[in-house]
Amino acid sequence: LINGTVKRFERGDMIIDLGNNLEALLSKNEQVRSENWNQGERIRVVISDISKDPKGPQIRVSRGSAELLKRLF
Repeated sequence: LINGTVKRFERGDMIIDLGNNLEALLSKNEQVRSENWNQGERIRVVISDISKDPKGPQIRVSRGSAELLKRLF
C-alpha cells in the first residue's frame, strides 16, 4: 500500500506521482469505475507489478484489486 498524488491523465490511464522522482501507472482497467479523481489529489494504491525498462523501473498500481482492501483493513 502506497500513497501518491494524481499527476496527469493519458488515454484513460492515470499517472501517479509517488515522490522521489518515481511515477506509477494506474491503468483504466485497474481503476474503480465509481471513483473520479482530479489532478493533484492524494490517492492510495497497491503495487501490482514492477518491471525493468531501459528508462527505469515501470511501476503498475491498482485500486480495484482485493489486495488493496486487505491492506486498508
